[in-house]
Amino acid sequence: MKLITVQDINKIIKQHGFNNFMMDLMNTLKSDFNRWNEFEKSPRHAVHVDGGVIELMPVADGRY
Repeated sequence: MKLITVQDINKIIKQHGFNNFMMDLMNTLKSDFNRWNEFEKSPRHAVHVDGGVIELMPVADGRY
């Protein structure tokens, strides 16, 4: 499993710049949506916490 934290994203933005980060993110999302059927997906997992709900939507491919 690959977990990306806020600190990870901050580090990437500092290294590559905000605009480059956003372009890379958009290109990766487009690519992944084009191969959506290749991913293993599971239904949302709801975790109730004080003040709300956290909904996890696990998705994986052969790499992650």
